[in-house]
Amino acid sequence: MEFIDKRIGVICDELKKISVVQKIPLNHFKFKKGNYIHPEDAKNGKEDWMDFDSHTMHWYGPDEHYWFQTEFSVPESFHEKPLWLHVKTQIDEWDDGKNPQFLLFLNGEATQGIDMNHREVLITPKASVNETYTIDLQAYTGTLHTEFNLFV
Repeated sequence: MEFIDKRIGVICDELKKISVVQKIPLNHFKFKKGNYIHPEDAKNGKEDWMDFDSHTMHWYGPDEHYWFQTEFSVPESFHEKPLWLHVKTQIDEWDDGKNPQFLLFLNGEATQGIDMNHREVLITPKASVNETYTIDLQAYTGTLHTEFNLFV
């Protein structure tokens, strides 16, 4: 029974790897800097929307607010399957002051808070091909870090 915790950890890591069958990264967002409360506030805000490419761009703080938005249409390969959203940054440390916080709006409705302990969101248990989702992320940088990636 020695090292059972390490063996269980290895098994859990392997199960996590095979739990995701298909992935489609969401790389192209629009964004605005500002402290908006609802999607309509961001939509009607005076600032212009700018393109945000997750591969090449970062967002900055500390103590800053951003609003990210994108749309996703369900491809045929996801039809009738559970659809999850996974949001993370490069920060994995155990300090909420270092890790940004998000509030996910799905089709205009507040759905779930996202942080370092809550990164996965079930969008639907049974996706329908060609159904389109508007994904809004109200984002706060936290108080310590000054530069972030965004991986969705």
